[in-house]
Amino acid sequence: METHETARLIGFISFTLAAIAVFQRSHSRDSNKLGLLAGIFALLAVEVLVEARYVVGNFVRVAGLYSVRAFFQVFIILSFVIIADAILRNGSTKQNKTNRLIEIAAASVLLTFFVESISLHTLDQVFYYVVGPLPIVSWLWLIAAAVALVGSRQKSALPLFEEFEP
Repeated sequence: METHETARLIGFISFTLAAIAVFQRSHSRDSNKLGLLAGIFALLAVEVLVEARYVVGNFVRVAGLYSVRAFFQVFIILSFVIIADAILRNGSTKQNKTNRLIEIAAASVLLTFFVESISLHTLDQVFYYVVGPLPIVSWLWLIAAAVALVGSRQKSALPLFEEFEP
């Protein structure tokens, strides 16, 4: 299997599992915020398959606007800042640091997608550098999904591996 296809499959599986786990936590905690985060992970799972994050870059190239791409890049960066702020601003309380880990994982993954969509060439080279069987960006996705999975199964994030829910 080609590296790109493997990365897409890993992303899809990781985000799907994270979405399910965070959704289950939201259901048991009656938390709308966690439900939203589960939805974000589900959308990321779909996005990995359809690769909509490349639409802006392709549009800019096809429309002959590559020389003024900075406008689109600034727009996408501002969009990320607004979305990340919305995720993190009304964040979890001190009593629920585990949910905070899930929020940070979701915001971190969104950052990778926004960076990919604006095509900052130097970061693209880093993101797509293959380490082992996967590009670095896929490893970042796996780490964030693992944080969400572990966080969704815990009562408390401190210490991280204690008090697992049955």
